[in-house]
Amino acid sequence: KNLTRECLENAPVMMPFVSEEPDKLSNTYFRKLLKWYDRKVELGEVAFIPTDVAMVVDAGLRKHVQKFAKDEKSFFASFAS
Repeated sequence: KNLTRECLENAPVMMPFVSEEPDKLSNTYFRKLLKWYDRKVELGEVAFIPTDVAMVVDAGLRKHVQKFAKDEKSFFASFAS
């Protein structure tokens, strides 16, 4: 069983995943962080924890979020194996 399925099936509270496709690797997480930062998300669309929010609120970290949100090739170069 993969981690995504484990979290979906055994979570004590059901929270929405950031991605519409939780089993697919993409830069959606970073795009959603910026959408949240710009206050353009709908209620219940995403559920971030404080460490997620810190990455977009802190200017030094936000530049990395912006880079990965804008450039999926850069995201894959850093995270895909």
